[in-house]
Amino acid sequence: MNQIRVSVIACYNKIDILNDYLDKSLSKQSIDVERIYINNKELNLNSASSCLNHGASISNGDYLIFAHQDISFEDPDFIRKAVQFTDVADDAILGIAGKKVEDFKIYSNMLHGEKKWKAGNYQILDLEPVQTLDEVFIMMKRSTYDKVRFDEELLTNWHLYAVDLCLAAAQLNIKSYVMPLDAYHLSTGNIDKSFYDELNKVVKKHRSEFPTIASTCVNTSTNPLKYEFYKIRMKVTSVLMRVARNIKRFVVNLS
Repeated sequence: MNQIRVSVIACYNKIDILNDYLDKSLSKQSIDVERIYINNKELNLNSASSCLNHGASISNGDYLIFAHQDISFEDPDFIRKAVQFTDVADDAILGIAGKKVEDFKIYSNMLHGEKKWKAGNYQILDLEPVQTLDEVFIMMKRSTYDKVRFDEELLTNWHLYAVDLCLAAAQLNIKSYVMPLDAYHLSTGNIDKSFYDELNKVVKKHRSEFPTIASTCVNTSTNPLKYEFYKIRMKVTSVLMRVARNIKRFVVNLS
């Protein structure tokens, strides 16, 4: 039997987190993988898309995994099972968390955060088709990656690169699926100004093909008027949350 060739590509900015989570769990896997870890600061790469495309360009695997530095897999057969699911789906993009546009629900068996909350609304038992996948972990055959790569010209930060990839792939009839695999992600995500800057770009790029975009972080219409209203609502919500935090600090300081 030919050896399975899998490349795991990760950008990192905290070597201790990388070592304690992704790298440690890969060391316990039942199959060996090529590990490509990229310190984006050393290479002066200013976006996840450019970082991951660079990693793919120097990799040797027939299967490519793009993962966050703070993810871990308890099951020693996680990678082997992921390869099997990738073979079943064939020309597709696979992940461990994603959202359907039909019900705006997150499908995932993953746990995340320090208290290990369930990341998904639904636990799954088989491959589940979704509109987009979360960036925490995505996998595909190299032959699929060669058809649809991360858009580093459009996305110049660290958000929504998997969402954009899935939407671009769908236009080539390449489907996205969530795999029924367990994993743990230390972070619960971070939505900041740069997230909304990238969202603006993704919405403009894909509005002609997709009336609605459902990601694990936000759902939004791509209709220009509805999207402008959405942005106003998000700004108001952000201001109210900031005011609430300031009031809380004020009360704490008084007590």
